Amino acid sequence: MAERALVLSCDAWSMTDEKTGQLRTGHSVHYVVPYRDPAAGQSGFKPMKISAPATVASSLAGTSLPAVCDLEYGAKPGPEGKAALVLAHAKVIRPLPDLFTAGK
Repeated sequence: MAERALVLSCDAWSMTDEKTGQLRTGHSVHYVVPYRDPAAGQSGFKPMKISAPATVASSLAGTSLPAVCDLEYGAKPGPEGKAALVLAHAKVIRPLPDLFTAGK
């Protein structure tokens, strides 16, 4: 599955597993897609967060975020064997201009 998205950030994280004591690392990607529930009576977009492997983070590392990207998703076993959506690939289409210092 693939879709176009506005990637807002890509952040590394690490934590120690409470049960095993093993250090776990990964990346979180925050993004928005053009989905809106027309019945909700709301405007704008809701940011979402998804886990991503280091390969995806490195493909975004040279880009100034936010940027318009094509995202491809995959699945992996999650808690209790339920499918968990993960980001498999990100291709940068167009970085955005600096939104907060423009015109200053």
